[in-house]
Amino acid sequence: MKKFAAILLALAMVFSLCAISASAEGEYHIGIITGSVSQSEDDRRGAEAFQAMYGEDMVKLAIYPDNFTEELETTIQTIVNMSDDPLMKAIIVNQAVPGTTEAFRQIKERRPDIICIAGESHEDLPEIGSAADLVCNNDFVARGYLIIRSRARMRHLCSHLLPASHVLRDHVPPCCRYEGSMRGVRHELRPRDRS
Repeated sequence: MKKFAAILLALAMVFSLCAISASAEGEYHIGIITGSVSQSEDDRRGAEAFQAMYGEDMVKLAIYPDNFTEELETTIQTIVNMSDDPLMKAIIVNQAVPGTTEAFRQIKERRPDIICIAGESHEDLPEIGSAADLVCNNDFVARGYLIIRSRARMRHLCSHLLPASHVLRDHVPPCCRYEGSMRGVRHELRPRDRS
């Protein structure tokens, strides 16, 4: 999940660079707002890596509060403050926490030239979609099917790691899963049928 979020952030940033390339003759800035390292380390480290790649002069970083639901005004103001930079051309909120929609609306009122990108929305999609230029979310329905399909493949692949006299029934073997991910699930091994 975190790798997907990091990839999503990278794609959003590439999109914003491509969209801004028309103004490549001039200087421009990209703002990225993420959670803190304690809240979402992969998101923050991805933004820092992007800033290291393109330079602190181009990429500006900000952090929304850890307690963003109770500090809604601070969250909104943190996002809106990015638009105070006259060279800002794109603002990316990696996890569009509550308040992002209102912040984007305020940004669009002040600076309609700024591209607003929301990743992994915590607000209603139609609502954030009305204010953002791009909303990127996981496809949880397709992901559910993918998990089932992957589990079947893992069971097939890992069956070769078990002793020949045993076959796994109903569950993925411990060698093919993270420890503790299925606590409480009993793995039953039975002798392989000799037909």
